[in-house]
Amino acid sequence: MIRKLLRHWFPAWTTTFRACQILARELGLLRSCREGQCVDAQGDCIPWYTYPAIEMLRQWDFRQCEVFEYGSGNSTQFWAKRAAKVHAIEENAGWYERVRSRMPANAECQLARKRQQYINAPLSLGKSFDVIVVDGRLREACAHVALQVLRPGGLIILDNSDWYHSAAEVLRSTGLIQVDFTGFSPLNSFCSTTSFFLHREFRIPSASTRQPAPGIGSVAISRVDSVDFECFDAE
Repeated sequence: MIRKLLRHWFPAWTTTFRACQILARELGLLRSCREGQCVDAQGDCIPWYTYPAIEMLRQWDFRQCEVFEYGSGNSTQFWAKRAAKVHAIEENAGWYERVRSRMPANAECQLARKRQQYINAPLSLGKSFDVIVVDGRLREACAHVALQVLRPGGLIILDNSDWYHSAAEVLRSTGLIQVDFTGFSPLNSFCSTTSFFLHREFRIPSASTRQPAPGIGSVAISRVDSVDFECFDAE
């Protein structure tokens, strides 16, 4: 009886433990919760997006891209390491001072205390952007402006799109391709959704010759085709 129970429960607990280890340690959820900020397992800043969305962003090469963020924080640090230039707008004065004190050289953050100043911030810069992140206040209104300044071939990122479904509808209705990434995110004990809205001529290049590259927690497999053919009789 004991052996039967062990055979039944041991694989289940082993698989569950491994899954928890990937989420807590390898993706960095435990460290994020311990430090009270969005970081990966190595302590590097990451956005407060879902982990699947972050993994997808790591697949692309943003070195020639210019990014605009509604909202700022560790995501600004994340983008600054990957993009040519990052512009952010912030409405919280205390948070703005904290973010500005550690702003990288290729990033800038502005404080907007008025509603229209915040919404129209990218328009005031007089340029368009390869990536626009809608992850702050007034997301539906900001989504309308994001559409006006998105460069051909770029993308708009809407975080918590499962909560801001009206903002998602604004972006989707213009013909952008919506790709949803649902899962856990740093600091949270629940799942949410980060959505990418890709321009129909999306052309941000891959970061490597292989896409998708194995992500955190993946099992590397080689010679997949030959393994598949072993299932069939020789012709």
